[in-house]
Amino acid sequence: MATHDDCQELLLARERELDLLRKIISSIFSSPDYFVALERVLGEVVRATGWKFGEAWILSEDESALVNSRIYYTEEPSLSGFFEESLVYSFPYGVGLPGKALERREAVWFQDVSTNKEFLRAAIAARYGLKAGFSIPVFSGERVWGVLVFFAYEARRQEPGMIRLVSAVAAPLGEVIQRKELEYRLRQEQERSRQLETAKNFFFQNISHELRTPMNGILGLTQLLTDEIENPEQRELLGLITDSGNRLLHIFEKMLHLLQLNRPVSDEINTEGNILVVDPLIDEVVQRYRMSAIKKKLSFEFIMGASQAQITGNADFFRQAVDYLLENAFKFTCSGGIKVVTGLVGRGQKRRVYINVVDTGIGIAPAKQRLIFEDFRQADEGIDRPFEGIGLGLSLVKRIVDMMDGDIELQSEEGAGSSFTIFFPLVAGLHEYHGMLAPRQGGYRSDAEGEKRILLVEDNFINLLVIEKHLEHDFAVTRASSGEKALEAAQKKRFDLVLMDINLGRGIDGIETTRQLRLMEPYQSTPIIAVTGYAMDKDRESLLGIGFNEYIAKPFSMEMLDTVITKVL
Repeated sequence: MATHDDCQELLLARERELDLLRKIISSIFSSPDYFVALERVLGEVVRATGWKFGEAWILSEDESALVNSRIYYTEEPSLSGFFEESLVYSFPYGVGLPGKALERREAVWFQDVSTNKEFLRAAIAARYGLKAGFSIPVFSGERVWGVLVFFAYEARRQEPGMIRLVSAVAAPLGEVIQRKELEYRLRQEQERSRQLETAKNFFFQNISHELRTPMNGILGLTQLLTDEIENPEQRELLGLITDSGNRLLHIFEKMLHLLQLNRPVSDEINTEGNILVVDPLIDEVVQRYRMSAIKKKLSFEFIMGASQAQITGNADFFRQAVDYLLENAFKFTCSGGIKVVTGLVGRGQKRRVYINVVDTGIGIAPAKQRLIFEDFRQADEGIDRPFEGIGLGLSLVKRIVDMMDGDIELQSEEGAGSSFTIFFPLVAGLHEYHGMLAPRQGGYRSDAEGEKRILLVEDNFINLLVIEKHLEHDFAVTRASSGEKALEAAQKKRFDLVLMDINLGRGIDGIETTRQLRLMEPYQSTPIIAVTGYAMDKDRESLLGIGFNEYIAKPFSMEMLDTVITKVL
């Protein structure tokens, strides 16, 4: 029968054990990673229990065996040699002291490892005077992640208290390991996602530039030939080339928009925070369709009823949505007309801006009115359908409207036309137009008499030729095929306007050239227009923010170039 003193000693021992557990567990959870946690556990156990050597074995990547973690603890300098000689070992399931704990998923005790035939390092242990040894599995969830092994100088029978103590330590260690593994995998996934997003962004920008630059050359040369050729048949053929080129580019742009809108929402495609004034933005899009209305002999009217109403969103996406609605209306309307109407509906916090596009086109059958908002779907999908297209315009409108917390409604009658209305929440309390979308002007002052001087910076010879040919009738044009040559020309002559290509091949790019130009006193207020094949969302805002006065994306018509030049001059 146990005496009172025995009971007291037992209680004191358990209290010391609990204090040690609390200390070790606190040390584990404060560790920055599981390798530090391993080292702390081995050290605390060895120091507190008198066992001489602790080591950790972890499961290999293929989970077929335990390999040395290279983490150990001892206060006996001579035992570092035991660690060094153990590095060449690995233990499959059921092999050796670590492997048996891996297989059994429980503690394993060897009374004297130096004489135990199942202990593969018996001869090494004997040389270093190691006797008793035991192993404890460490779990990460349901999986054995690794095994802790401890050794003493003397042979010992199994000690339940020691096994209980180390097992109690192994449990929170496993929790930390599981958490750190999850954090590590999450960081890996985030890094892979970041790298993938970076690669996608690079692809979007690069493919946009690589297609737009040669297309600008093709369309520009075609326009030059059209202006010089008088033969009606040849002019008609050139017109077909222009139409086909524009159609190809438009299809490509829609595919890029679809890819953009399929990406995770990020700062690149942020739709929040920017204040947009509805009517001026819509008017920008409407003006591009005036000539189409004249050519098709359609009435075309824009009724501004939204006053200076403001919404929040992405200006590029908003323009795209309106553009696709108008493109759809003009495509399917052969007679009659098209009307764009803006206005306000609702009261209080439910007040909304609406944009209504009405046409007198072919209309849409009720059964087809839902599917036209799906990717690559059209009301008429037969191989002999009368209207061309890939079925993306309206689906892109729907995506943009959804992304900007808006709604879209369709009313249509087959043979009688269609009415598309998009709604966006009105910005509460904002009624003034702050001009956030207006390009920053450079404060141009003319000091030249007669022709104005333009510095044309472009490394693509065809584009250089096309733009120069068009401008030379009204301006004195100086060519520069690189950023370095542009800076050299700017030092010799004062220019009234700079047309700056962004991607200039080797050497400094258009952005750096512009930065250096802005450091020159004569060019601090000179209008500089960015000419680029990079036409992704945010490109315009980014370029305007670093010193450009305007932005024009390739390919562009000469009329568009004239409009932009007139705007800044």
